Amino acid sequence: MERKPGESRRVTFTQPCTAKALRHWQDSLSKFVSEPGKLKLMIGHSLSDIDLTGEIELQVCMAARKSEEC
Repeated sequence: MERKPGESRRVTFTQPCTAKALRHWQDSLSKFVSEPGKLKLMIGHSLSDIDLTGEIELQVCMAARKSEEC
């Protein structure tokens, strides 16, 4: 999205979000897991150039714990 100097725009996008999409590898279990809790989102050009941060809270349902899909 292009902007003129000093111009700002609100951008909204929707990303389907499932417990499976937000899982991480847990060495002790040798598998990917989804855990409820707060996750920090960072948007930028690179890890050293973050423009925007936010937070979401992941709530994992019982179905997700069994089949990893909710």
